[in-house]
Amino acid sequence: MGDAVDKAIDDMPRESVIYSFLDGHRSEVKMSCLTEYDEAATMEYLKNEAREEGREEGREEVLRDQVKKKIAKGKSLETIADELEVSVDEIRDLYDELCPEDLVK
Repeated sequence: MGDAVDKAIDDMPRESVIYSFLDGHRSEVKMSCLTEYDEAATMEYLKNEAREEGREEGREEVLRDQVKKKIAKGKSLETIADELEVSVDEIRDLYDELCPEDLVK
């Protein structure tokens, strides 16, 4: 591919407006040609990243709702963690945030 770029630049008329630029920036032109930007793959990657972020936010929201409901029923941090099958450490901050001060032991 690099040889093809060299040939294309060398075969270009010297009086061409773009010739002096391409000749002066030959290595950058080669790199641009060799570094293929795949828009479809990039968009697919970004879409998958966004989808995973959305799923994670959804899981966090469901956990938040479940903890909130269990606090309203007067359940302790340890009981909530056990019922939701998560560690106490996973929900401690959420519990402290959602639990009214008069219920915190």
